[in-house]
Amino acid sequence: MSNGFIYVAQQAANALQLGGFYVLLASAYVIVHGAIRRFNLAFGAVAAWAGTMATGAAIALFDRVFWPPALILAAGLAIGTLCGALAAQAVGLYAVAPIRNAPRLSVMVATLGAAIALEEAMRIATGNEAIWLPPALLPVVLTGTFDLAEGVAISRAGAFSFLAALGIAGCLALFMKKSGFGRLWRANAEDPQMAELLGVDTRRVFLVSSLIAGFAAALTGVLIVLRYGNMNFYDGFMINAKALFVAVLGGLGSFGGIFVAGMALALFETGWSAFAPLLYRDVAVFSLLVLLLALRPRTAV
Repeated sequence: MSNGFIYVAQQAANALQLGGFYVLLASAYVIVHGAIRRFNLAFGAVAAWAGTMATGAAIALFDRVFWPPALILAAGLAIGTLCGALAAQAVGLYAVAPIRNAPRLSVMVATLGAAIALEEAMRIATGNEAIWLPPALLPVVLTGTFDLAEGVAISRAGAFSFLAALGIAGCLALFMKKSGFGRLWRANAEDPQMAELLGVDTRRVFLVSSLIAGFAAALTGVLIVLRYGNMNFYDGFMINAKALFVAVLGGLGSFGGIFVAGMALALFETGWSAFAPLLYRDVAVFSLLVLLLALRPRTAV
């Protein structure tokens, strides 16, 4: 294979890993939006919170206990996931549930405030510095690379994170399609007033949806830490904005749509980083997303 083709193929492999994170976080948006037709803008901060808690817990355990490294890593990731899900549920229960039927802007402002509070808490707790997962904690099975083709490789941690993110998103889509709760969620998404008249507890549907979405956001954060070694407090805003665009462009309520949109965004972003000035990557990404939103058919969000 030519060097040019190998380079392009490697960038595509890199994009897959990033796309998996976008798809999983966008799934959280789809689930909550289906429950209340409102956006919870705190999910990016929840992902960063979970990633930071996972890293901090792993470092604390690494310094204090003599467990096998793989067990310390697993415990840290589990603690981070639980902390993220609890934070998301607290936002849903105390910031969103009381105003879930209020105008959309009220919910967006409330959750944006919650996101800022989480990010500031992380900034203060970490001393405004990045904290990194100790490399010694990574199991041997997740070190090294997989050779996809001649000159094209993907790290084992990256492959695991990508497959885990897509697997979780796929399980969520299947659960919302096949389960009894999923039927209640779809009924609520299509016509909440009629669902209430037929006996559906819409508040309970929202709270369960918020918990599920919170776990999805938290898992996004810990998988990012597993792949890249850390997730800073300010990373939440950027991935939050991109995942929100993915959810809207993919079609709210369509898990297949967010998969396509998430992968397309990751390919464009990685392609720009590879072939154009990196400094302008986010400028180009958000300009394209705004243009696509302006050109897409008008639907209620």
